[in-house]
Amino acid sequence: MNDSIMFEVVERSVIAGGIGSEMNYADGYKAIVRPDTGDVLGIHSDKYKLVTNEEAFTKLEDALLVSGLDTNGMFVKDTIDQKGARCVREYRLPEHRIDIGNDDYVDLMLRGVNSYDGSQRFGYMFGGYRLVCSNGLVIGKTIASFGKKHTQMLDVDQMVAQLQQSVNEYSDSEPMWRKWARTSITVSYTH
Repeated sequence: MNDSIMFEVVERSVIAGGIGSEMNYADGYKAIVRPDTGDVLGIHSDKYKLVTNEEAFTKLEDALLVSGLDTNGMFVKDTIDQKGARCVREYRLPEHRIDIGNDDYVDLMLRGVNSYDGSQRFGYMFGGYRLVCSNGLVIGKTIASFGKKHTQMLDVDQMVAQLQQSVNEYSDSEPMWRKWARTSITVSYTH
């Protein structure tokens, strides 16, 4: 597993004060901090549930490994934004590539998202995606997606179980995409 997004984060008390004033704890709030850099990645109420990238992405990857999908040659791409406050991990499974004709392919992909700054929910999208442009733009069919705020009700294991239920839907989509690739479209214009 690529460790670039698996940095440690910790919860710290929030302390506030003005110039020349006494420093006080901001009761009911906590900061999410990267000890390796000292960067504050987010400040949240005490209701915020910290889900680390290691917990989130390791469980998603474990779900892929036990899903029965062929993970040979699995490609993993990590994207980090805002000093690690937002992270995305994409898993592409080339053994499940579908040739839809005319040198056009659909890849099975799982895209997981986690943030420490509250800008994004923890979640994932799973489905078949086409590379449209060399800049990485993709389009596709999302078979399953799930996202939840970082609250005490967030249950990563529940989300992973729902992902496992979606694996078969991808294979069921293959005949439809092949049929679409063979379907001619006639356009006629009337004036």
